[in-house]
Amino acid sequence: MVRPIYFWNSSTSAAIIYAIGNPLVWWGGTLLFVVVLVNLVLARVTHTTVQPAAERERPRFWLPIVGFVASYAPLADVPRVLLMYHYFTPLIFSLILVVL
Repeated sequence: MVRPIYFWNSSTSAAIIYAIGNPLVWWGGTLLFVVVLVNLVLARVTHTTVQPAAERERPRFWLPIVGFVASYAPLADVPRVLLMYHYFTPLIFSLILVVL
């Protein structure tokens, strides 16, 4: 996030598109993703549950976790340096998990 990715430049006007990451969203989303995963594992190990409201269904935490793993797994074994836009799809799934 020190140097933004330069995506597009218009030849007729001064329009430029950059991809600049927000550190609060990227680092906060990653940290909270880990916190949620640890919380889910500890709740499973200690057999504690939070009872949802009667009219609401429990959130399905496994959907964003599977989406994150499915979108991050192909990138995990890449030997070269990956850029910020490679992580856009896993970021969306981590933010969905944090919001749930």
